[in-house]
Amino acid sequence: MTPQTPSTDSWKERAAELLRLGLEELDNERYESAAQMLLDSLTVYEAHRDDEGSLSVATYLGFALYEQGRENRAVSVWEEILRRGTSLPTVYTLLAKHYKRMGQEEEVRRIFEAMRVSGALDSDVPTGPGVGAEGGVSGDAGFSARARSERSADATPLILVADDEPGICNLMGRFLTGLGHEVEVASDGEEALLAILHRNPDLILMDVYMPKRTGLDVLLKMRAEGIDTPVIVISGYANASFVQDGLALGAEFLAKPIDLEDLEGMVNRLLAGDQPEASAEEAASESASPSPPDTPPGDTI
Repeated sequence: MTPQTPSTDSWKERAAELLRLGLEELDNERYESAAQMLLDSLTVYEAHRDDEGSLSVATYLGFALYEQGRENRAVSVWEEILRRGTSLPTVYTLLAKHYKRMGQEEEVRRIFEAMRVSGALDSDVPTGPGVGAEGGVSGDAGFSARARSERSADATPLILVADDEPGICNLMGRFLTGLGHEVEVASDGEEALLAILHRNPDLILMDVYMPKRTGLDVLLKMRAEGIDTPVIVISGYANASFVQDGLALGAEFLAKPIDLEDLEGMVNRLLAGDQPEASAEEAASESASPSPPDTPPGDTI
């Protein structure tokens, strides 16, 4: 009797679970264990010739290696992703930031040209200023506002919640629905981008680390399309590179675990069209500072 061949779903489920655990470790800045889980996930995808899964996981693996100080290894991973062909803007951004920090301007120009050719960003978006003096993504990327005219002014606000954790999506969806909003859910970056392009939400709550596309990928593609929908970036740490780049592109930051009172206040303010309250530096500082001991914690997700 011959042994059964594992079903397609079983290896996909295993790869996805390893990816989920790796992303969780990334969000908690445990980069060594994150790299191991991501490498295991990548091995499964590679074994089954799943190019989309491989490139997505490898992007995160490079980030985990870079944060461990293994910069040369990380850069080689990202360069291999470019060699294989990708339209994920985050890979180009990470490489451009690295080469900018190293003072390798020729390499920076090469990355921007590769980005333009690949279609990672629209060719009419000025990518040159996209890496600022400190190597971060510039908030002055030249994108124009695109009115969400398909939705009437008096329609119930539509909020997109993009997170690969079903429990968080469920709890956040119930909370926001209870506040009188319509909620759309996306479980990965690709679903989020499609929902943004086709559903025109009024507000987006988006996790940083998601399968298929990072939150930064989605944000960069939005801005390249001229979509200025307000975005709240969700992560455990404000000092992560992806979060800082998101803040530079006009997003706001909400730390995990999510305080429901803070969430409600931020949602109301952004739907009213108010400007951000804090800069990227202030958000990072506030996230790193513990609450005063005499302040009772509110409900959280």
